[in-house]
Amino acid sequence: MMKMKTALQKMRSVTAFLGLGACVWCASAATAAPGPNPPPPPQPQQPAESGGAWTLQRYLRQVAVSNLDLLAQKLNVPIADAQIAIARMFPDPQLTGGISQVDVSGQGAPLLSTLGVSLQLEMGGKRGARSAAAEADAQVARSTLEDFLRTLRGDASSAYIDALYTRMVRERKQRTLESLEKLVAINQQRLRVGDIGEVAVLQSRVEAQRFHGDVLAAQAEVRVADLRVAQFLGKSRPGPQLEVLISGELRMEGRTFDEAQLVETARQRRPDVRAQQLAQEAARARVKLARANRYTDLIFNVSWQRSLNSEPFASPPYDALAATATIALPFSRIYHGELDAARYSQDRSLHLMGGAELRAEVEVRTALVRYRAASDQVKIYTQGVLADADKVHAATLYTFQRGGATLLEVLNAQRTVDDVYLNYYGALAEHARQLVLVEQAAGIWDVAF
Repeated sequence: MMKMKTALQKMRSVTAFLGLGACVWCASAATAAPGPNPPPPPQPQQPAESGGAWTLQRYLRQVAVSNLDLLAQKLNVPIADAQIAIARMFPDPQLTGGISQVDVSGQGAPLLSTLGVSLQLEMGGKRGARSAAAEADAQVARSTLEDFLRTLRGDASSAYIDALYTRMVRERKQRTLESLEKLVAINQQRLRVGDIGEVAVLQSRVEAQRFHGDVLAAQAEVRVADLRVAQFLGKSRPGPQLEVLISGELRMEGRTFDEAQLVETARQRRPDVRAQQLAQEAARARVKLARANRYTDLIFNVSWQRSLNSEPFASPPYDALAATATIALPFSRIYHGELDAARYSQDRSLHLMGGAELRAEVEVRTALVRYRAASDQVKIYTQGVLADADKVHAATLYTFQRGGATLLEVLNAQRTVDDVYLNYYGALAEHARQLVLVEQAAGIWDVAF
């Protein structure tokens, strides 16, 4: 009987405890329950760069929009256009009014007031010559802007290529580090079974740790390349998604170019050559303006005069009309400084134009020589060197795992395959850079990575 009472008391205690726990859980659940319309969690804002991968074409389009140096260079065009409006201005007429005669002798001479208008007439076609020279300068400014964009496009493409190259190097070094870490694990396993000594494990571990420093350096180079890419975009640092979204492939087929055709295209289409041609036309316009400035301007004046009563010699008030023409005596024409300077500038522009054409031809031929050499270097690696290096490394590692090769041989094979791949990546980057230089020198653009 006593046992049954004790059991009933325990059951009541457990039931009360469970009931209390249920009440506490219900209260806490009611307190923590959300309202009928809970606000959605805040979504992180996507950066502007997240609209897609940063291909070379998209990157160059953004450079043309946001590069700070280019934006400053673009302002030279409206500045030159404003000079055209200034050159078309004509002299303003001058309005003169006041007292033209006051009797200070006390003889009673009449007091005369005057009101007149003076107009300067430019002779020799000065205004037209100024306008022609300003319009020629505006054309030069437009061609100079195009040449700035051509150079900027090449420099920005080189930065983009460097960004792709550093990523390839980083990926390769990370892969090598993983291979060395696997080698350490293999050596530790062989040490446990007694195949090798502890020195081999330590040596492989040191090599892996040393190479970890190379991986960190490669990551730093990626960041540096991204900063240069961001600089061309008009930023002080890359965006949070820029590194991830840069996409491109430096592996591409070699291209063939007609050297004579490229040289002719450069002479006709390169904006710096065109700018020198327009500069020669502007120099001729300056010579015409210097000749026009040697003509003397005519100043024509018309005035109205009124006299007042004078005492003691009374005279009735009267009005008078006066007209005069003024022309300067051209003694200054014995000096020919402005005209001589304009003529020398015209001769200089002729030499500069020839130098621009020659420079374009030399740049095209030089870029072609270097591009063909870079293309041949890439072929050396793709026609068997990479495959052979991989085979040697795999065979050496396989032999080492079975005790047929030393650790030094494995490390040498690893260094060899790494050097081969890094040199191959360098050849790919150089091939891409030289392709950019060829098209930049020729004044064309159809590069895509």
